[in-house]
Amino acid sequence: MEHTTGLAEGVDPEAYRIGQKLRNIRKFHDFSLQDLGERLGRTHSSLSKIENGLTRPERTYQLIGPLADIYGIPAKDIVKALYPPDGPHPVPPELLLSAHVADVAEES
Repeated sequence: MEHTTGLAEGVDPEAYRIGQKLRNIRKFHDFSLQDLGERLGRTHSSLSKIENGLTRPERTYQLIGPLADIYGIPAKDIVKALYPPDGPHPVPPELLLSAHVADVAEES
């Protein structure tokens, strides 16, 4: 179980959970926030906000395709890391509608 107690006021636990997963993926691929921000055309502080749960998940989903391209992996692999098929969190419908991850629904 992931640690979400003691979150700052206004931090959505789901946004925090997603941000922590994305942080783990970024670190696994050996990117700093600065490097990844440059590749995405975003500031490192905006990425830090995502990783710390300060950005709505719906806005974060827009980055899955570009992140997958940068990491050289299929977008569905990121989605599966965020929403494991055997996990307690179902893939949100708005994410399934994304062209980058349409095939995830077929596998679930």
